[in-house]
Amino acid sequence: MMSRPQVLFLDAYDSFSNNIIALTELTLKNVEITVIHIDDARFLEQDLGVFHNYLKQFDAVVAGPGPGDPRRSQDVGLIGKLWSLPEDVVLPVLGICLGFQSLVLAFNGEVGRLIEPRHGFVTGVSHRRESLFADLDSVHATQYHSLHANLGHAANDDRWMSSEKCKKIQPLAWDLSDDANGPILMAVRHCSKPFFGVQYHPESICTDEAGNRVIGNWWREVQSWKKQNEHRPSPSFSNNLQNLSMPREDLDSGYGTSTSSSSSSDGEDVEDPDLERGDAESMAANPARIVSWKSASTQERSVDVAKIMNLMDETTGHVPLLLESGTKNGKPVRSETGRYSIMACRDETSTTFRYSTHTHLLETMRGGASESRQSTVQDVFDALTREQQILRAVEGPTHVPFWGGLVGYITYEAALETINVKPTVPDGHYPDIWFYVVERSVVVDHVDKTIFVQSLRGEEDRQWIFDTQTRISQVLSATVSNQALPSGDVSMVMTPRKQVSRPARDSYSAKVHECQAHIRAGSSYELCLTDQTTIKYQSSSSPKSWDLYQKLRQSNPAPFAAYLAFTSLNSPPLSILSSSPERFLSWSRKGKCQFRPIKGTVQKTPSTSLTSASAILNTRKERAENLMIVDLIRHDLHGVVGAGNVHVEKLMQVEEYETVYQLVSVIEGQLPPPRSKSHLHNSITPQSSVGASSKKHKVTKDAQREQKQKPKTGIDLLRASLPPGSMTGAPKLSSCELLLDIENHAPRGVYSGVLGYLDAGGGGDFSVVIRTLVGWGDEWKVGAGGAVTALSTEEGEWAEMGAKCEAALGVF
Repeated sequence: MMSRPQVLFLDAYDSFSNNIIALTELTLKNVEITVIHIDDARFLEQDLGVFHNYLKQFDAVVAGPGPGDPRRSQDVGLIGKLWSLPEDVVLPVLGICLGFQSLVLAFNGEVGRLIEPRHGFVTGVSHRRESLFADLDSVHATQYHSLHANLGHAANDDRWMSSEKCKKIQPLAWDLSDDANGPILMAVRHCSKPFFGVQYHPESICTDEAGNRVIGNWWREVQSWKKQNEHRPSPSFSNNLQNLSMPREDLDSGYGTSTSSSSSSDGEDVEDPDLERGDAESMAANPARIVSWKSASTQERSVDVAKIMNLMDETTGHVPLLLESGTKNGKPVRSETGRYSIMACRDETSTTFRYSTHTHLLETMRGGASESRQSTVQDVFDALTREQQILRAVEGPTHVPFWGGLVGYITYEAALETINVKPTVPDGHYPDIWFYVVERSVVVDHVDKTIFVQSLRGEEDRQWIFDTQTRISQVLSATVSNQALPSGDVSMVMTPRKQVSRPARDSYSAKVHECQAHIRAGSSYELCLTDQTTIKYQSSSSPKSWDLYQKLRQSNPAPFAAYLAFTSLNSPPLSILSSSPERFLSWSRKGKCQFRPIKGTVQKTPSTSLTSASAILNTRKERAENLMIVDLIRHDLHGVVGAGNVHVEKLMQVEEYETVYQLVSVIEGQLPPPRSKSHLHNSITPQSSVGASSKKHKVTKDAQREQKQKPKTGIDLLRASLPPGSMTGAPKLSSCELLLDIENHAPRGVYSGVLGYLDAGGGGDFSVVIRTLVGWGDEWKVGAGGAVTALSTEEGEWAEMGAKCEAALGVF
């Protein structure tokens, strides 16, 4: 039996790498891809012969894109070693973006800055229908680059011929559409060696089919070269690797692929006999609970969530955690994402999980007893996974997304730890991860106007369910009989004395320019700059958080609104009042996943219409911002669900909200079935493995084996996708590291993080924390910002940040 072709992917820490791997797998069908990073210490810190011997097992190499400058050896690492391989080691290479520039540079070309960077731009590519572009007609492709390669052509030279300066490099494609930059080299091949490169990104969602067919044409070139060099030994896993100081199993970084898995072609939920998702061992140890529940329809024009919240507070002594779908005129503001309002009830026995990035302590409160232990952020996600399995439930109302489970938040700083970026968090800050276990809940369906009262405590809680439903019915009936006293009327709330500290315009403008300097240098494609306004009250006059939330939900109803009031004996209360319009990530009980990134905002004014807002949001700058995040999210999703299981349901469409118009995309995927033996996703580099402290980490054989055998869950996808790309920019790792310095290491906290729930049935839903007030003791913070690109202006970025901030500040 012939072995499958082996391809090595050199990952330069880009946030689009998994898309390239997925495209390669889908195009070439039967290849096996191994991923290592460009700074893998096993090869950079040893004699080059070790790397050369390692390459002998592969048929070809893809040198991926990434941030940085190919003129700096540390930015290209092992990619730079490919162009001078000994004759008996030479193998076909495809360089993409950074890899392409490194190839040109290695053969006497030059690399320099573009006059105007081209990030998220889609343009036509001129080519000669040969080599990588054989049999292709028009090509439209996405560019992500601040630097460009130059072969040294004189003004009167034929640009399709090799130049006197770079005689060994043949141009294959150009972008001739850019008046500011002039002709930009888009693709090349080496005249005698099997080296090829493209400047554009064939894997981008906006690169057309002809543009991504270069992968197949490259593979045809690989096969042609192999046929001409049949005397060379064929790559094989049995190659002698005695020069390496570790077993063969340690060489593939734990991401070896198997292409035998099936794909979800239509994006629908995979039919599976079990609703819940999880590994069989955990299911056997924790038999499923039966959800006890009762529903009641109401004929009301809208269900008064505030009245129910007040009732639950009065009867239990603990205000519920509220994840609210905002309504206007009795209807959800956006029913496809904001149909249900969830009131998660809790009491003094509720289990809680709290984690701090400052102390690295995970504190678990269970049944009144507290336990603390030193932990990593991965340990916290493992604990949440175990708890979701313990709470595993069945037979709840099928279409209700939450039966009980865990409700809480993850700060931006905790999210940074998932990509091994060390955050700066002062001592005494509120916890970075805080979740409550919820066994009782009330869920309102605003479309069917139905109320569900639910419990995970079994038959013993039937009386609570009956009593709660009876009280809710009485309260709502009272609301109907006294329309003069609608809930949420907080117009008489007094404004206490306060001090407001806003960002300084000069400082913010300087940060915008600093972001653009990094973008022009090639260190990032897009940087999501933020700042925060602080409202400080005298201790005796701080407003009640519920009163503030009442005003916020009236002035800015949103599909992902939230009122989370967290209390602890040893720290001040923490209040999160959110009117977020943006879903970060949801997954159903059958594993269907969805991201809904928002990038592009127009403030509503009396003179602004949907038509005028759409004209603004469909400009090159706004679309480029959104496109970069779409491609980044596809990368994150591919890293868990694998090739063929990701599709873009909605690309850059304008949606209307109470105070703004937004440019929204929808990216969906399907988690592999729990009992599937497929490990396709292991070929894709998980985002969590791409981090500063992980760059020289050697994966053990046991860790690799565990990763390949462990079924993937929604929590795995949540961890692999943090922090939200719409709050970082791209590439994610380099952008986060840069933003720490640009923002003076000030913690963002809950803002820019995520909040939501983990459902006992196996699903989950989290929003991006924007348009949100965060209260800690007597101080409130409101964060806001925007994506800075090369096309940004300081006036525009300042205005966007201010407009977003005002939507929340108006409640004070």
